[in-house]
Amino acid sequence: MNRQRKDAMTAFLFILPWIVGFLLFTMIPIFQSLYYSFTKFNLITSPKFIGLENFVRIFTEDERVPGALLNDAFMVFVGLPLGTAFTLILALLLNSPRAQKLSFLKLPYLLPPVVPIIAMAILWRWVVHPSSGLVNTILGFVGIQGPGWLQSELWAKPAIVLFNTFIGSSNVLLYLAALQGIPQSLYEAADMDGASGFQKTLHISVPMIRPMISFQLIMGIIFTMQNFAPVLALGLQGGPNHSTRLFSYHLFLRAFRFYEMGYASAMSWVLMILTFILTFFIFRFTDQFKDE
Repeated sequence: MNRQRKDAMTAFLFILPWIVGFLLFTMIPIFQSLYYSFTKFNLITSPKFIGLENFVRIFTEDERVPGALLNDAFMVFVGLPLGTAFTLILALLLNSPRAQKLSFLKLPYLLPPVVPIIAMAILWRWVVHPSSGLVNTILGFVGIQGPGWLQSELWAKPAIVLFNTFIGSSNVLLYLAALQGIPQSLYEAADMDGASGFQKTLHISVPMIRPMISFQLIMGIIFTMQNFAPVLALGLQGGPNHSTRLFSYHLFLRAFRFYEMGYASAMSWVLMILTFILTFFIFRFTDQFKDE
């Protein structure tokens, strides 16, 4: 056995555990869910093939699906851009010469990923408490009557958006790393041309980190479409008045409360297709933006 073949065999042996795990815990469940999506299956009786009935039910019979899709649309088209813009602005502020000298300012953005989401949810329920919460207290200082947040049908989804932005604040460090990778010669050339700080941000900083912004948007879409943990952790359970019943949470209820595994599998494939379509449009949009 020559050296090249021996190295290839060694590499294959190292990645073999991952391949086995990927097949057992990812690929096989994917194909099982595809099969179950065409069946009536409740974990007790054997799956019964029913064709496309589950998919027809999703779009014609399930009265909760339209509202769930509208809630998802709010989270994707309103919440995600606002959260992305907020974290990007924070990264730009931390990238300023003065902030770079204060390294401790980066510490708060390291905490959310290592703190359990339940603990974060308990903290957030206190932050947005209608009477004694930090947010409404601050609003009260400037003469603004704070909303009920989690108890309000109108403000429950914005509260989840703020919570998702809070637990995803570590993205600030990713933007910051991308910003610090920009060649300083570009800024020096802009200074010689008399560019202002805003012009340098608009024409140098943001365009140079466009790949990172695109990546964060794509990952944000995947996370938002699949993430129902805040609805559970904040104790909303889809309320008030189904205003926070996301499609993924509706899927979770059908699977693990009503044990409609066949129907839930069909919902999971619809969710995957919707996520793929949104991701495809982000790719197309960013490619078109590059060409311009």
